[in-house]
Amino acid sequence: KCRIYKELIAYYQLVDNKDAVLLTELERLEYTKQQFQETNADEWENIKKKELGADPYIAALNDLIARNSSNEICAEVYLEKANYVQTRNKLPLALEILNEGIQKYPKYKRINVLKEKNEQILNPYLSVESPQIIYPGELFDFKVSHKNLNGFKICFYKVNLPVNSPILEKEIDKKFYKKYTSLLSSEHYSLVRPLDYQQKDSVFKVKAPSLGLYILNIIPDEKAINTSERFIYSSAFKILTRSLSKDKVQVITLDAQSGQPIVGATVTLFVNNKVDIKEHSKVTTDANGSAEVDKLEN
Repeated sequence: KCRIYKELIAYYQLVDNKDAVLLTELERLEYTKQQFQETNADEWENIKKKELGADPYIAALNDLIARNSSNEICAEVYLEKANYVQTRNKLPLALEILNEGIQKYPKYKRINVLKEKNEQILNPYLSVESPQIIYPGELFDFKVSHKNLNGFKICFYKVNLPVNSPILEKEIDKKFYKKYTSLLSSEHYSLVRPLDYQQKDSVFKVKAPSLGLYILNIIPDEKAINTSERFIYSSAFKILTRSLSKDKVQVITLDAQSGQPIVGATVTLFVNNKVDIKEHSKVTTDANGSAEVDKLEN
């Protein structure tokens, strides 16, 4: 295949097609790099450990840029160089390369590809993880993955509906908030913004509200990221079940923190038939926090 590339380059040089010469040389470089990676894996790993200035692929791209800097299609080499530098986790340098290409060739027909790549690196990002059931009044871990973001706000909205309400199956929109919730608390959390534009993980301790059903609403500082929300239950209960027979199930209620049985707890079982949620049975736990209920029919 290398011979084919050489023949193509020679032909395009003969007919004075400079654009085709550059693009074919770039494609040949990419192919050669890929072949080297596959056949010299150990040596390639050693190259990746070195500074970029000692990287032969960067040197070859720089040479291609130097020989074709007057041709606006050279922006494609800048794009490949930025992509490669990004794979080496050098995002600030990738931004410099992209900005240089955008500045040098602002009217190139594909310059928007470089601009979009630039925006991808700079775009803010936020992803959160939290338990669905939390213990009232205790701190729980709120895990955050983020980049290019200064902070976010956590809001707890008390849901004024029973947990078996079919309304909870509906979309959480502005009407839902206005009709069925009330704002309990709102707190802002600051993030350390990584200077290398890489994604970072952080963990915050958040205090759980009192018993009840809530919407946990997360509002990023940057409007470019959508607000996210989820239902969260504040409960001291932990429910265990086990089959006793083909007709009976044992239900055990425990304190989620201490593991001690909860005496005299009322346990209500519901059936969700996709149309509505109906009560199936209600029992009270004994001195061992245990009760028996009839099995639900499939």
